[in-house]
Amino acid sequence: MNKPLSPLIHLIDDDEAVRQSLALLIGTVGLRVQTWADPQAFLSEFDRDGVGAIVLDVRMPGISGLSVLDTLIAQSVDQPVIMLTGHGSVEMCRRAFKLTLPLFTALHRLPIMRTSCLAAGPRSSVARTSSG
Repeated sequence: MNKPLSPLIHLIDDDEAVRQSLALLIGTVGLRVQTWADPQAFLSEFDRDGVGAIVLDVRMPGISGLSVLDTLIAQSVDQPVIMLTGHGSVEMCRRAFKLTLPLFTALHRLPIMRTSCLAAGPRSSVARTSSG
């Protein structure tokens, strides 16, 4: 009997060290990871009907993560999206929430999470935390 495949996590980030680190971390919990350095390649090649999630950097050359998110929403992609950035702001969190993004995380140095914006659903209040 064949074991079913685990969900596929698409990891889009222009920083190779971040891609490698997060892919290793995600893989430790038994999930499959496909990394993408180029958001345009991701948009043209990823399986929109697959089971999984999308981890997306906000600031990338060429096309921003928020623009990629706009495209995913316009294409009715229903995979969950987690946005990461080392350059986050409250206004960026607000924009992501307005786009119905359930989780927005700003990372200033991996793997230490410095600032988080979390919400239970669209247009929820923003909880902001900071660690040492």
